[in-house]
Amino acid sequence: MKEDLHRAADLLLELAFEATFPEKEIEMERGVIIDEIKSYKDVPSDDIYDRFESMLFEGHPLSRLILGTVKSVKSIRREHLMAFCARWFRYENMVLTLTGPQSEAQLKALVCRLSKRWAGSASGLSRAGKKFSGPEKRAPEILFTCASSTPSHGASSPSCPAATGHLFHQRLNKHNHQCNCVLGVTAPSLGEKERRIGTILLCNILGGPATNSRLNSILREKYGWVYSVECSYTPYADTGIVSVTFGCEHEHLDDCLRVVQREIRRLREETLTPRAFTRSCRQLLAQLAVSAESGEAQVLSMGKSMSAFGVVHTPEEDRQAIFSLSPELLRDLAQELFADSRQSLLIYE
Repeated sequence: MKEDLHRAADLLLELAFEATFPEKEIEMERGVIIDEIKSYKDVPSDDIYDRFESMLFEGHPLSRLILGTVKSVKSIRREHLMAFCARWFRYENMVLTLTGPQSEAQLKALVCRLSKRWAGSASGLSRAGKKFSGPEKRAPEILFTCASSTPSHGASSPSCPAATGHLFHQRLNKHNHQCNCVLGVTAPSLGEKERRIGTILLCNILGGPATNSRLNSILREKYGWVYSVECSYTPYADTGIVSVTFGCEHEHLDDCLRVVQREIRRLREETLTPRAFTRSCRQLLAQLAVSAESGEAQVLSMGKSMSAFGVVHTPEEDRQAIFSLSPELLRDLAQELFADSRQSLLIYE
């Protein structure tokens, strides 16, 4: 409840900075994670994507599974967890985001109070906006911004060697009831703003969540060959991944692949009409507006934006960024992104 915000914020920071990791709890959680790792093997649609990403980024840290392996989870000890938290769970590495009925002044007061209480943990709480001090005893210097205003500066774009994508076409006989397929390519990184936003729009047109996305309208709505099909984009600091994923009956696999390739060729060869481009932009903006209705989704989005870019963009800034694209740019980006020589394919049969 909104009346419990101060207590909740204190608890969050206590978890972050004063976790004790009792041995008994570690052993219990170790078992939970190992069970989760094994459970993914029973879900082909999850397992195939993990395997695809591992193969695409083979030899790079991005190839490692987020959950780790049974061996790596068994090797983790309490001292490893304590050292990890001491290194990364620090104020200067963190962003605090909130949604709720509180005013900007109330949130500033909350941040000042938290900063005073946890002053020994670090030097700052947020990373963009104007500096301010708390009342009475001076708080450690902190930086504050609201989502309704544009901060005066942002974090610099990540710069590190790009992960090299590996090309492969592999079919594995899993004796599953259904075929599962992932077709994917490496994609723009977080720091490539125009190409990143263009890729988001392209993926939404090709296989976004709406039933009128091209692959959904044909593979699911028209023919009923798949229960779901998705074109997703995940940007990282130095690269990204775009993937088309679906599951279907064995007899429909070749038909589904044919349709996917046909629609990819359309994006590469045909330029959207001004009307189709505008409609696609408006649909993406509407989806962003709907997702913002969820408080949880909003704070996560704001936190990721602050961590990656040092800013939280307003809806109007998002609109300008999307409409600053052009049909010609989308076509050129599709030609580069989905070139035949860049596509990798993994199929579970």
